[in-house]
Amino acid sequence: MIDQQMENIRQIGNFEGTVQMKNYLKTLQDQYQRIQAGMYTDDVFVDSVLYYYADMLRRKNLTLEISFAKYQRNSLDEMCAGKILVCLMETALASDLEEGQNHNVKLYGGTVKNQVIFRLECGMPERKGCRDKKVMKTLKDCVRQYGGSIEIEKKDDRLEMKIILTKTG
Repeated sequence: MIDQQMENIRQIGNFEGTVQMKNYLKTLQDQYQRIQAGMYTDDVFVDSVLYYYADMLRRKNLTLEISFAKYQRNSLDEMCAGKILVCLMETALASDLEEGQNHNVKLYGGTVKNQVIFRLECGMPERKGCRDKKVMKTLKDCVRQYGGSIEIEKKDDRLEMKIILTKTG
């Protein structure tokens, strides 16, 4: 694909002049930026989970901030990382926030020495039945299974969850 794009650039440069080449390069750059917007880590599996839930949160008009700049690929078993991220994002999606409540969702991930840390901040979800309880039970079981710890703090109308796990690699 890249070879074809480079050939197109050469052809445009040879036959149509620099204005068309600049426009073509601008189009390529814009497309690249759109692709990059869905990349949060260098771990394809983690990125796919984050990308899916980022789209779901946007559809609910929730503002999402994801920072995984310090997350190291293969820090955790994929099943563990996947379960934890799904549970955290499902918790954020469960937020049926009222007018005036903070609609920001912040998710952070990082690898520090021999630990992996996840932190979620979101509006206080209103617990509505067994689905939410099941998500929390799955999260706590996964954290326990991998020898980690979880802190849950409720501040006014905000929920903060911090998970610390031992790195597998």
